[in-house]
Amino acid sequence: MRLFIALDIDPEIRKRIAGFREQMRAYAPDVRWVGPESFHITLQFLGETEKLEAIKAALQQVHGAPIGLRFGGTGFFPTPRSPRVFWVGMEADNNLQALIDAIGESLRPLGFRRDAGPFKPHLTLARVGSGRPRPVRGEHSSAGLRALAIKLETLAPPDFGTMTAREFCLYQSTLSSGGAKYTKLASFPLAERRALSVGRLLLTVAVVSYLLGSIPFGYLLMRIFRGVDVRTRGSGNIGATNVARTGSKGLAIATLLLDGCKGYCAVLLAKFLLNMEPSDLDTVLLAGRISAAVCALAAFFAILGHVFTVWLRFKGGKGVAVAAGAFAALAPRAFLFALAAFVVVVAVTRYVSLGSIVAVVSFPIFFYVTAPPVRTNYAVIFFTTVSALLIIIRHKDNIRRLLAGTENRLGKPA
Repeated sequence: MRLFIALDIDPEIRKRIAGFREQMRAYAPDVRWVGPESFHITLQFLGETEKLEAIKAALQQVHGAPIGLRFGGTGFFPTPRSPRVFWVGMEADNNLQALIDAIGESLRPLGFRRDAGPFKPHLTLARVGSGRPRPVRGEHSSAGLRALAIKLETLAPPDFGTMTAREFCLYQSTLSSGGAKYTKLASFPLAERRALSVGRLLLTVAVVSYLLGSIPFGYLLMRIFRGVDVRTRGSGNIGATNVARTGSKGLAIATLLLDGCKGYCAVLLAKFLLNMEPSDLDTVLLAGRISAAVCALAAFFAILGHVFTVWLRFKGGKGVAVAAGAFAALAPRAFLFALAAFVVVVAVTRYVSLGSIVAVVSFPIFFYVTAPPVRTNYAVIFFTTVSALLIIIRHKDNIRRLLAGTENRLGKPA
């Protein structure tokens, strides 16, 4: 399918431009006039592609603010003396260029490249042949457009009004003998956001994710319901596996779920804060790339908080359940593959520690394989890899016992 990304024009402005077009047609009957149904502000032409769902997913991550637009004036490409294209002028605030940059960045991992240089906003009303500004063999400028240029010099520049674009759209263009037909496939909102600087955003995500991760649910549940310090039992860990070794299976399940929620909520919080991103940061927090990196940062600090919890003198758990929740929110498909690896290893060996190590090692690999945009997002690769390494280091005693053949198996009491 043939796709492009564009802004819609308000009906009233479209009507005024269409009326002006009808008045001007008499001066240049020898050119191809663009119909009102084609009045869009094209932001990026994607061409023939079958990546519709991937494109939609990428555009959903684009953040932008409403765009102020004014339509007025006219002009010709390349010059009024040798015209090939007749256009209506358009002025836009800085949010338009920021949106175009963000769209280009979000689609770059999918193989789409936008035109180099700044965007020159205009709306084409008529063209000769291909309509390209540069000469094409066999094509000549239009005598009608030259006559129109002379006529427009005697008229006041038209003013078609102002509008605010509050969404951008993905369109399909279907070519036919009667001309192109346009179908809107999806719309993506442009909304004002509360101001939050990049530094404050990263600091907020890191601190809150750490504090969420630092809540020692295994320790608290055993203290409240059994009056026992779980750190004095079994492996001394505060996680669900050690709680289970005490015979408290219900508390172990609760610990597992609550620890998983810590990681999951940390990533959700990062996504929420990213949606509060202000318009003047759109060129810094570009589309999905930096957004994904911030979410990976949240996952890492949630795991760090669990491993080095401030409430227990920085001696916490091993971070597996927290990582599971964070990775599930960060990359569901990769998480499911890693979970399958965990289940297989534990089912075969009965070693939860070995299953955990295999799962955390495999997650960055599965993430890399199942999410192509991640392959060039080095920040995401860094944080997921460091998270996995941290968990493996926390399993150093388990690794020694596995090598010595003395590691506790699942179901064996402490």
